[in-house]
This record gives sequence, C-alpha cells and structure tokens, in this order.
Amino acid sequence: MKFEELTARDLMSTKIETCDSESSVMEALKHMNASRIHCLLIDAPESGRSPGVISIKDIVQLLGDAGPDLLDELVVSEVMTSPVVSLPDYLLIPDCVNLMRMTGVRSAPVMKDREMVGVLSYSDVVSWIARNA
Repeated sequence: MKFEELTARDLMSTKIETCDSESSVMEALKHMNASRIHCLLIDAPESGRSPGVISIKDIVQLLGDAGPDLLDELVVSEVMTSPVVSLPDYLLIPDCVNLMRMTGVRSAPVMKDREMVGVLSYSDVVSWIARNA
C-alpha cells in the first residue's frame, strides 16, 4: 500500500494505555516509562467527549517551570491537555500528519464514531516509512 493511501486505522497502535485523572503526575510518568510510551490517554468522564492526554512534552514543560518535586504533588487532571485533537479512523495519514503538525501534538487518539480505537503517533508513521522504504 502507498503512503498516501494509508489511514489512521492502518498505522495506529491498538494498545491503549490509560491513566486516571487523579493519579499523580509522577505515577503517570512511571507508567509511561515502564510501558515505553510517550503519552497516556485519560478517559473523558462523559461518553462522546474527546479524552484527555498527558504526554512527556507536558511533563518536560512542567519540569522547566517548577522542577521534579512538583511531579508528586500535582495530579494528571491539572497538567493534561483536554480536550485533545483526535483523528477519525478513516483519515488519510498525510492529513493526520498535517493536522498533528499544525496543532503541535505528537500523538493523537483515533476515534471510530465516538469510540476510542487506538492512538496514532509520529513514531508509528516514521516506523512504517522505515520498514517500507
């Protein structure tokens, strides 16, 4: 399949790592580190709404502003981005990349109708290119 024909559904990771919004930022960081991922999704309390996300980028910004001691004091809901940019599962990869680039996100939940079915990251895209070049 050509790059231009791929959709979010074709390249997304279906393993969805989540975190409770009341977990400490340190707990979220440890979860990301143990799972070797760059973000965790936080389920929206109301169905049909986009989930929240906490990413390494969010944590690095926090470190730059306050230092590591604050990671134990703050909870995910105080740091996460919500609502997040989400991608429909049928969106073509070039359009996904452009949307992610324009909004400054590196990972985005992939939605089928109102259900979260995966996560697409820049890493998924560049890994596909490396394997298929």
